[in-house]
Amino acid sequence: MFNREENIKDEIILMTLSEIVPKNHFLKKVAEAIDFKFIYDLTEKYYSLISGRNSLDPVVLFKLVFLKDFYGIKSMREIIKRIETDAAFRWFLGIPFSKTVPHYFTFSQNYIRRFQGTDVFEQIFINIVNQAIDKKLVGGTELFTDSTHIKANANKRKFNIEVTTKVKERKLDLEKEINEEREKIGKKPFEYKEKEELKRQRVNTTDPDSGYYHRDHKEEGFMYLDHRTVDGKNNIIMDCHITPGNVHDSGPYIDRLNQIEKNFGLTSGKVVLDSGYYSLDILKQLDKKTYFQ
Repeated sequence: MFNREENIKDEIILMTLSEIVPKNHFLKKVAEAIDFKFIYDLTEKYYSLISGRNSLDPVVLFKLVFLKDFYGIKSMREIIKRIETDAAFRWFLGIPFSKTVPHYFTFSQNYIRRFQGTDVFEQIFINIVNQAIDKKLVGGTELFTDSTHIKANANKRKFNIEVTTKVKERKLDLEKEINEEREKIGKKPFEYKEKEELKRQRVNTTDPDSGYYHRDHKEEGFMYLDHRTVDGKNNIIMDCHITPGNVHDSGPYIDRLNQIEKNFGLTSGKVVLDSGYYSLDILKQLDKKTYFQ
């Protein structure tokens, strides 16, 4: 039978946000798995307790960043637009429809005035990974590492050529081992000297912090590299480190591995890398850490 519905848009519904958002919604699973209350203690020292207007709740402020990353939304402006109409987003933030959402400018101003140059973001990351470890979501036996390029907001044709003199880093442990082997067979040890090399590189005029990325069969231009290490059990990210695009994959690897051990007290039994990390220095360092069985 033919039917026409009218005025349904103005229907008054008496429901809570918790009732509107399905029980199995992704954000409800996140809220159940992660305790965000530690952010209060972490950020309290960056706020005045006796003067000024009431600030946006710090947990809400950082949850905005989580929503942005969870859903791959590129700008804070778009996040705020989504919150205006999305019941699940409002539930996650604790902002009912009766309250206005924060201005998109709020996060950037808080970052500039309070958190720029601090380790707050790193500490939030470490705390959440530790929560995952406590919940047995991290195996701690296998670590997979690779990098991916991120395109900088910079024209690849606008750059200056910068020539710098760089002292080539010496591998002291390797030099010592080579000389020990030479002495065993009765040969004179090498005398290693500091070596200088001229380095020519393109420096972008718009984003000088980026680096010119050029590899076979890949996009060329000014990029950043996201060096990321994940645990093998549930692909939990254990470390994320950003460098200019002209930094070799193997460069920061050992330092980041040490950082994982420092942050979480984990010494993995196995590491998984592609051929870009195959170097004598990395093999030596891994051998010291007993990664080879």
